Amino acid sequence: MKEKIKSAALGLLVLTSLALTYILWYGSPSHEFSQPIASEMIHFSSSRSLTDLITPDRVVFYPGDDVHHVFRPGQELFQVGVTLFKSSLQETVHVEPADAETDINPERAGIRLDFPYPYPLEGQGGQEDSFFEITQFFLPLEGNEAWFITSKGDYFLLRLGRVRHELLRRFSNAEELPPYRLADAEDLPPEIAVDFVRDIYLPLEKLSLPVQQWEQERFDLDRLLKVFFIDMSLVRRIEEKDGAVIYTDGQEGVRIYPDGAVEHTTAGSKEGILSGDQALSLAGEIIALYGGWAPGVYLWAPPGSEPVKDRQQLFFVPYAGGSPLVSSEGGISLTVSKRGAQSYFRNLMVPADEPLGVMTIVSGPAAFELALEYAHEEWGGEEKLPVHGFYLGYYLRDPLSELKQVVAAWFLEVEGLGLAVINAANGLPVTVLRY
Repeated sequence: MKEKIKSAALGLLVLTSLALTYILWYGSPSHEFSQPIASEMIHFSSSRSLTDLITPDRVVFYPGDDVHHVFRPGQELFQVGVTLFKSSLQETVHVEPADAETDINPERAGIRLDFPYPYPLEGQGGQEDSFFEITQFFLPLEGNEAWFITSKGDYFLLRLGRVRHELLRRFSNAEELPPYRLADAEDLPPEIAVDFVRDIYLPLEKLSLPVQQWEQERFDLDRLLKVFFIDMSLVRRIEEKDGAVIYTDGQEGVRIYPDGAVEHTTAGSKEGILSGDQALSLAGEIIALYGGWAPGVYLWAPPGSEPVKDRQQLFFVPYAGGSPLVSSEGGISLTVSKRGAQSYFRNLMVPADEPLGVMTIVSGPAAFELALEYAHEEWGGEEKLPVHGFYLGYYLRDPLSELKQVVAAWFLEVEGLGLAVINAANGLPVTVLRY
């Protein structure tokens, strides 16, 4: 009898040991999942809230003389426009549905903000149960009202208690602003039909672009690894032939590329990946944790096959003086689940010092026509070319190469195709980026 008890006890101990070993190796939560991201004290920077992350891709100032002025992230008047937008929401005393034909005058002088990713507005202006997704906002230069358009195409009028006219005057008083005009059918190459999904602005004068130097961001690698792995003693280090180094504990994997880029993946199912505001809210915390928020980095919504709020992959790119640095990978790209980052790629370039001068580039109208011809060849469809945006910036070739090459570029956004890249120095097509 005693022998049976001893055997049973021994068997129980063996089973317990096996169970604990399994839990230790396969059942323990990873560092990222072991506690809410917000509880970590090792953030590289402060996090960004949802409303801080969602910004317009442009602020358009219309003084009322058929000339427009366009400002993009990183420019002073762009930030003034964002400040006016948020202060107007705070000063809203009443929101009511509006008729686009009778209540809205698109010819009024004022500023307009365009949001590729809709800005959420909830319970404001006497409508506590309401929720709006703002895609366009307009604030006239005079009067105490504003209006916005939602993602559903509905118009709403805002009655404001106060307007910060001193900020509005900064637009009116600004000097030497580059003038733009709206693109129309006369700007199209022969036999190319275009659907202008949004207003396209072409510069009336020849522009120059700063010769901006860019450099790979640097941060404390040991500190970053401690964010990814709770116990470094369990982490294996694997050197690859291309010079990259992989760190893994069996659940988390981090690849450090020779140029300094960081790629992080989590073992597990791809199901349950988030999109929309829920994913973006977590992204604001994750990026602060995994390397931090560098100045001048903004949410970016390149053309894709899905509406921007339905996409699971989020992109963030750096801007310098209103011009983005675009690459095939994006500056920071990630997918998010309820547990945190499912995948995370960071290859961030930052402006280095002051620009070395300015370079002469192909004029906007000429580049627009060249970009349309190139996109039309790549499009191959019989439908109209759905053009969503056109702007000037920088293109990063071979983003994972140790020798970075940045060229000035015009970018044409075409829904369903991608981003057509035109070399701004010579007008030659470079590539079509598909996201």
